[in-house]
Amino acid sequence: MLTVAATQVKNYLGRFFEAAQTEPVLVERSGRASVVMLSFAEYERLKDLEDRVWGEMANKAIAEGFLNPAESQQWFKGMQGNLNAVA
Repeated sequence: MLTVAATQVKNYLGRFFEAAQTEPVLVERSGRASVVMLSFAEYERLKDLEDRVWGEMANKAIAEGFLNPAESQQWFKGMQGNLNAVA
């Protein structure tokens, strides 16, 4: 993956649009990862993959059963904790 500073992207946007057609481009701001540029084809591929994963999870839930309300609430609290840890 190509890594560039945001100021480089600002100055040479066309160059990095072209680079993103063949590989993801990680854009850093103040030395920290900020944004990843990727081709629309790669974005669509990732979205399709995500849809398949969610579909498989739904099929598994149908086969194994669903969470009851208490289990659902516990799961949501766990996810909220994960999101707070990332933020």
